[in-house]
Parts: sequence; C-alpha cells; structure tokens
Amino acid sequence: EAQLNGCYFVSCDVVSLFAGVPLEGAINVVLDSLFPGIGGLAAGDRLFDGVTGTVFGGALNRCLGGGVFVFGGAFYGQIDGVAMGSPLAPVLAGVFMNNLLE
Repeated sequence: EAQLNGCYFVSCDVVSLFAGVPLEGAINVVLDSLFPGIGGLAAGDRLFDGVTGTVFGGALNRCLGGGVFVFGGAFYGQIDGVAMGSPLAPVLAGVFMNNLLE
C-alpha cells in the first residue's frame, strides 16, 4: 500500500472538451503565445514569421469557425467550440487547457 505522506491524488476530467473550448478565447491564447507584447506596437501589427497577428487570427477564425454537422438527418451549425473532426481541434484544445492550468 502506497504512503501518501499527507499528499492527495486528484484526477480531473473535462466534459465535452472540443465543444467546450471557446473558439475566440482559444484563438486569443494562440495569438498571445505567437505574438508576444512588444512595446508600442499593436497586437495585430506584430509579426511572426512574416505574418501579422491580424492575418493569422483571421485565418484561424476562418478555418475553425462555421462548422456544420449532421444529427438525426438535419444539418446544424456549430455556434462555439472547435469541431471534433478538425485537424486543429486537438492542438487548439491542448493549448487552451494548458493555458488554464498555468
């Protein structure tokens, strides 16, 4: 039997991870990571590998927004969260959850 010496083991689970990640919040976390604060320069004008924050944020929004899925034979538009079938979904959810933990 293991001795915990006054420590506790805690396990957390996230319900509906991809759908629960706020799209705008996750994009902002990515932009803040890639385009750190530079004195006197607006966030949208900062460069990362030759691309401005405004252009990159718009591209992420275009790629991740407007998801459509079929349920029960009817088409629905995803209002918020990242689509589970998107190749960016696991990365974006991981980045967002890591930001929450920090």
